[in-house]
Amino acid sequence: MDVDYTIPLRSTGTAYLWWFFLGVVGAHKFYLGRPLIAIFYVCTAGGFTIGLIYDLFTLPSQVRTANELLIEEGRSLGLMDA
Repeated sequence: MDVDYTIPLRSTGTAYLWWFFLGVVGAHKFYLGRPLIAIFYVCTAGGFTIGLIYDLFTLPSQVRTANELLIEEGRSLGLMDA
């Protein structure tokens, strides 16, 4: 009996919503699986807002990277075909 698993991937639109409403406290970084950077954002109000401006332009590539890591983790756990 085969069991299929679904790995929930991250969405660029959702990441931008987290960035817009709660970016200053790093919500989008938590969403993308980057808790240490998120804690830095909490302590520095979004990396002294420089981080927020940087994220405005690089969030799509950050989402792509997070999704690649999720897929790789799923493969290493045997949840996906190679």
